[in-house]
Amino acid sequence: MQAKKTGYFLITLLLLSGLICSVGASTTTVSFRGGGVTIDLTFPEEAHPNTTVTHNVTITAHTDLSLQSFTLFIYAPVNATWQEVKNRTISWDFYENETLTSRIEFQLPQDTNGTLYCEMTVQTDQTAEASSYKFYTTRISELTFS
Repeated sequence: MQAKKTGYFLITLLLLSGLICSVGASTTTVSFRGGGVTIDLTFPEEAHPNTTVTHNVTITAHTDLSLQSFTLFIYAPVNATWQEVKNRTISWDFYENETLTSRIEFQLPQDTNGTLYCEMTVQTDQTAEASSYKFYTTRISELTFS
């Protein structure tokens, strides 16, 4: 009986520790639609200075089209000024319902403090002008506990 109680206690402890560890790994996805494509950008909710951050972009075509240009600029607040930390441009010919996923990794500067700012433009052969989106992503702050 004592061994059974100990086993249940250890299983409960493992489950709770798994929940606590996964809290820091939460991500957010924002979606945009225009020009015959849907763009999903997934990013971590928070990160720390001097670490590597990953943003994943998924582009899905709703018809056969040419993605003439997808551009993403990511800026970080460093010492009270905006510093470009990453830019990525993608061009691609799509078939209907085809999906392209790109992993965008970048190193944060040591003195980053605040929320990352993104500017994204999309131009396809389905639109006369590029669509532009501006938004904030990951919150960057110093570790409060080690």
